[in-house]
Amino acid sequence: MSLENVLKSAVRNIREGRLDLAELDLKSAKGMAPNHPLVWYYDGVVQFRMHNFEAAASSMKKSIELGVPGPEDAYYYMGFSYMRLKRYDEAIDSLEKAISIRPDIPVFYYVLSACYADKGEKRKAVETIDKAIALDPENEAFKELKQDIERLL
Repeated sequence: MSLENVLKSAVRNIREGRLDLAELDLKSAKGMAPNHPLVWYYDGVVQFRMHNFEAAASSMKKSIELGVPGPEDAYYYMGFSYMRLKRYDEAIDSLEKAISIRPDIPVFYYVLSACYADKGEKRKAVETIDKAIALDPENEAFKELKQDIERLL
């Protein structure tokens, strides 16, 4: 099977929630093309969804180093993974890179705001969640996070 078909299978398995099969596809893909950025990107997605945040961050970092197209998503996953690992400075750095590429994605600000809140930087957290709300004013999760942060101020 070609690399393209293996990656298509991995993506299909990810979409269908068959992460164990996607992981097997990606193991095969790594053997076929160990320096292909999409192999590492999709591996990062699988690891993230399996809550293997250290592996997810590592795979996303490698995908970026190898030149993954549209790196903002890789930076987002990497940042979210670092947040789950309570490595807030690395999370903030990654999320800010995602935002510098695509400042129009509200969820990037949402996760960044949560990082600031967890780190105890409440004013930055409010400023950041306000940016998410400005981009998506109807999102209830954004409004709830802002209320939670403001209660902590």
